[in-house]
Amino acid sequence: MQLLIPTNWDWNLIAPLSEIRADIEIYGVLPTSILGSGGAGPDIPQVTAEQAEEYIKLAHSAGLTFNYLLNAPSMGNMEWEEDTHAELLKHLEWLSNAGVDHVTVAIPYLTELIKSQFPHLKVEVST
Repeated sequence: MQLLIPTNWDWNLIAPLSEIRADIEIYGVLPTSILGSGGAGPDIPQVTAEQAEEYIKLAHSAGLTFNYLLNAPSMGNMEWEEDTHAELLKHLEWLSNAGVDHVTVAIPYLTELIKSQFPHLKVEVST
């Protein structure tokens, strides 16, 4: 059985989740990012990039995987602008270095970009 669990970035939830006999994937997003997500931004707990990296490491040490949401429905074609494209690549590199296992995307171009530049990241398509 696979369980997909949204994160509230609470470190105390990792240990109990690791005790469940299932394939568990935690998913979430930072409160602010170049892309955002399909979720409600103001309701996402305030977490720094460094705190997120440590959280992902803790999840991995407990046998859990992490899926980062990049599922905003549109970037208003800003992904084609040079500065925004560079910032997008920087964000994807951070996700890669942070140890994210999967990313969920809604913009087809992002799938192409991730698969060509970060082939080790598994891409899920947002529905």
